[in-house]
Amino acid sequence: MRKALLDYYKGTPYNEKIRRGLPARIKDLNIPIIVKRIIELPSFDIRELQRKSKEKVLEITEHEIEIFRVSLIQESLFAFYKAFYNYLAVLKLYSGCLDHWSKVTNYYSMFFLAKSLTTLLGKQEYYITPQNNYYSKKISKILERAGKFYKLKIHLNLQERKGYVALSGQGVNSHKSVWKLYNGIDHQSIGIYDLFSVPKGLSLENINNYYSNQRNAENYSFNGYRQLDFNLSTENFEQYYERSYLKKNSEYICDENLFPTVELFSDLFALFKEFDINNLPIEKEKFIFMAKEALCGMPVLEKLIDWINDDFAKDSPILNLYIEESGMFD
Repeated sequence: MRKALLDYYKGTPYNEKIRRGLPARIKDLNIPIIVKRIIELPSFDIRELQRKSKEKVLEITEHEIEIFRVSLIQESLFAFYKAFYNYLAVLKLYSGCLDHWSKVTNYYSMFFLAKSLTTLLGKQEYYITPQNNYYSKKISKILERAGKFYKLKIHLNLQERKGYVALSGQGVNSHKSVWKLYNGIDHQSIGIYDLFSVPKGLSLENINNYYSNQRNAENYSFNGYRQLDFNLSTENFEQYYERSYLKKNSEYICDENLFPTVELFSDLFALFKEFDINNLPIEKEKFIFMAKEALCGMPVLEKLIDWINDDFAKDSPILNLYIEESGMFD
């Protein structure tokens, strides 16, 4: 599967399509916009849309599959940058002993990494409302949902160079959708870390929602915000609230909580580099700038810059040195 990925994205004209003229915005070129343009062409025959169950399906041929490359790369990179942004936020939250939000924020970092990978593989679902600039009145009428939301699903098979776009009036749970798509990936064939290699003994019906359930428990159940045991006396409250180990962990690139995030981030960065796409915007200087802005004055900053300069390599002696320093595997 990794070879199929490399073959598909090799030679992607990212610079010509995206990085020319005014700064590009992902809202102006994405998968829903491409589908909208295809279906709103005067020459488009709605008979090309096949009815399958509750969906209208447009088959994608070997020739047509190429037109999605640039947008898939851009959407994947958008999720990748969001993952790093949230990773930086976790380190910042550690320094303030904000246990709850460090866990929730790390969930989002993992979620966006999962979304980055599923998008690269050409598998994604979109909930589209009339407020979106990529909403198509023609599509809504075809679905007999004029003025209402609709769902767009893209499903590409990069090995066979074909796929389909499915349109329906169904809703989308973005988190459940991403995790379900993610768990359908053969990570070994891509040579990439699987976030679910950590939680063991999960049944198939529970694994898709494992991280979402953790986030929901933290946010919405009586088991969340465990620091806030306000019935304690003032002295005991202060002792219980304090999470000195979090402040200590803010000095390290990686701890047990961040280990899956760091592993997958490293593998995805290496994959982007392997595509060898001219002017792909994954310059190390950008990540260093983000780190400096977020972590100014924190001991972890120079360590993170070292790791960035080492291409985020998971086998980096620098990373391994800092992991050993943290005592994570003691």
